[in-house]
Amino acid sequence: MAKKAKDLVPPPSETEVEAYHFVRDNLKKLGWVVKNPSRHDDGQVWTQNQCLAQPQLKAAFGAMRPENVIKLTETKFWIIEAKRTRAEINKAVKEAEIDYAEKINSQKGIHASLISGVAGNDATGYEVRTKLLVKGRYETVTINGVEATGLLDPKTVDLLLSTNNPEIADYQVNESLFLKAAEQINATLHNGGINKNDRSRVMAALLLALVEGSPLNLDGDLTVLIGDVNIRTENVLKKHGKKEFHPFVRIEPPTNAENHIKYKNALIQTIQLLNNLNIQSAMNSGADVLGKFYEVFLRYGNGAKEIGIVLTPRHVTRFAVDAIGVSANDIVFDPACGTGGFLVAAFDHVKNRTTPPVLEKFKRYNLFGIEQESAIAALAIVNMIFRGDGKNNIVEANCFSRYLRCSVKNGNPTAEYVTNAPSSGDEPITRVFMNPPFALKKSDEREWRFVEAALKSMADGGILFAIVPMSAVSEGGAAGSWRRPFLNRNTLVSVVSFPEELFYPVAVQSVGIIVRKGIPHPPKQKVLWARVSDDGYRKSKGKRLPVDGDNDLVRLEPILRTFLVDPAKRVRTIPEFVVAAPLDYSDPILEFAPEAYLESRVPQRDELAARLDRQVRDNISALVALDLQVSRPGGIIDASRTETFDEAVAFPEPYPRFQEIALRSLFELTPGQYHSLAERDRGEVPVVSCADSNNGVAGLYDIPLRSTFADALTIAFNGSPLTTKLHPYAFGAKDDVAIALPLDDLPPEALIFIQAQLNSERWRFSYYRKCFREKLGRTTVELPVTEDGEIDTDFMVRAVRSQPYWWFLAARLANWCPKVTSPAEEPEAEDEPETSEAIVGEQQTMFDE
Repeated sequence: MAKKAKDLVPPPSETEVEAYHFVRDNLKKLGWVVKNPSRHDDGQVWTQNQCLAQPQLKAAFGAMRPENVIKLTETKFWIIEAKRTRAEINKAVKEAEIDYAEKINSQKGIHASLISGVAGNDATGYEVRTKLLVKGRYETVTINGVEATGLLDPKTVDLLLSTNNPEIADYQVNESLFLKAAEQINATLHNGGINKNDRSRVMAALLLALVEGSPLNLDGDLTVLIGDVNIRTENVLKKHGKKEFHPFVRIEPPTNAENHIKYKNALIQTIQLLNNLNIQSAMNSGADVLGKFYEVFLRYGNGAKEIGIVLTPRHVTRFAVDAIGVSANDIVFDPACGTGGFLVAAFDHVKNRTTPPVLEKFKRYNLFGIEQESAIAALAIVNMIFRGDGKNNIVEANCFSRYLRCSVKNGNPTAEYVTNAPSSGDEPITRVFMNPPFALKKSDEREWRFVEAALKSMADGGILFAIVPMSAVSEGGAAGSWRRPFLNRNTLVSVVSFPEELFYPVAVQSVGIIVRKGIPHPPKQKVLWARVSDDGYRKSKGKRLPVDGDNDLVRLEPILRTFLVDPAKRVRTIPEFVVAAPLDYSDPILEFAPEAYLESRVPQRDELAARLDRQVRDNISALVALDLQVSRPGGIIDASRTETFDEAVAFPEPYPRFQEIALRSLFELTPGQYHSLAERDRGEVPVVSCADSNNGVAGLYDIPLRSTFADALTIAFNGSPLTTKLHPYAFGAKDDVAIALPLDDLPPEALIFIQAQLNSERWRFSYYRKCFREKLGRTTVELPVTEDGEIDTDFMVRAVRSQPYWWFLAARLANWCPKVTSPAEEPEAEDEPETSEAIVGEQQTMFDE
């Protein structure tokens, strides 16, 4: 019944108060400004009596008022009426229309464009129904063919008003909103005592139960609710020919009856959160919403980690499928399908490019997936059921003992599962998309073996996309032995490296390899190498959230699509991002890593000046810090005060041409001698490691003279590979760094220039792509050259000397005298003491001068 003014009626019941809070909280989460529009310029939501401050609304309502009125524009409003029980939902909608909306519409110049009824309470949950005013009648709002079950966000309301159509098609979900909801649902299930490894099962069951359409029985006890859910899930799976998977989505109540109340509350709250998201509409959209929930739940569970599951982010599955392309005639296979992310992406890709009858055949005969974990396979089936599939083609099996061969069903070319690899010419698969489990210890289940297994079911000319860890394309050993023979049977089309945080919180760097099956790789065939450093997501408060704007995946997709059609077509090289170049068969381990092939970016003048300034300052900071560690600190400061330059040196002009120079043509790269310092006595000689802090100095040790270097650069093999440090003193080194001994005389200014340039190239290596000695020698650095193609040492010297704090560092380098003989080659004096007092004295002298 409609309510009179506040002073004429008693306070609302407690359950109705709950409905008020439910409406307000959800409007706020959806992005509405829940301030009083009569008092705040940006306010959008009136609550009960507040709306009477608006003259036209007051004239329309008289002494009546709904729960909320939302100000959509100056002339358009949204009425929300609430009731205390779910059974009163029709009454709430009717009152919103008759008692309020019609009265607004009778006023001149204003309209109630939307009405909503909200009915329920926190104990039993809420129902929401919304209608749009169309040609004088209120019609139910549907999203992707399903009635909206939650309140609407501003963007959706704007769409309804602009189209004046209550049927919204191609609804795009708010990914950030869904991620927040997934986190909230995870917390809700946790508070309900539901084990973290069972939450995906519960979610799958609830979603399947909601497919049935009719409301769940939320009024009984927990056993009634769970019984209703289990009956519905079994019926849905039976309908799709997958009844055998029901045990993996079946919910069981807690054995202790005392826990039934909180368990039921968790289920009701979860159902409510799903309805608030208009979950059935979202499941019918192109977004893999279920995959997003699975990502969150499996992240908190230990089971996924133990079996090596790393769920593929949905923006990556879309990128792979859209870039490579899938037609309605392709037969698609994922031999390690997990929750079905790639299959969903392939389905949605075809859905957007074909007719419903063709799509029906595609989903029935052209999508195949294998998953060896029963519970995960059940999740994949649920995912595909929401797309009208799931009848036949996702199976629980081991991809190393289950294959596919050509078949025909009902006159449609398709595939069938067999236990032996098909004979040549009988392979049906034209597209493979896969992300095999990472970090499994069994040697027969390394990631590249999954690739080989998938190829056995592929037709010649088919295209495979596989996400594998960086180690599979950059290390030697078994993976290195696999790569070269692999090219005798297949063509490597492209390799794309992804950001290290792609699978956060799992620590791994991955690459996507694209292969054309059955065609040997021509030695001069160009490969498209690409590096995605920005995938459109940022880590924030322990989560990766999407950010607006273009990203590297968006930039790369059309380039990759064009290259797949015609690899001979010219590709514009973009340094540090993309290049088309043939494989380097002279590489002993034949890396497939893009970082080994991408070109460096030549710095602009101002960028170079800033880079050198930063490097000079970093070197000064490192020397001052080291100076405090020796027995008589202060020498470097005193020396710098007495040796200064009165005149500033200008940055050299003109700006020269730059050229890539291999490090092995500049230096003898000698590894350090010490693997462990645990047995060394403390002393006065710095020993350098791959650590980034403290200029790489692991500590001061007592080491023999023959084991030291002096006045040289070190380059890290490990840690932060390629990190380059300057050491204008005698030092020892661990074997995780290389000492760069110049092949030709190079002044310290030139070495600092090279140091700065090398440090800008650290993107080429990581913890996952190690910088071994052979790789280091092949690594190139952009250096200035003269018109004759010789290294322009003069430019490097003057560029470094032009930096504002060069005077401070120059004094420290006044006695620069490199020790150019490596320890291995230097003869050992018979009477040389094992603990070098000479070094201690010499080191102190260097700091004092």
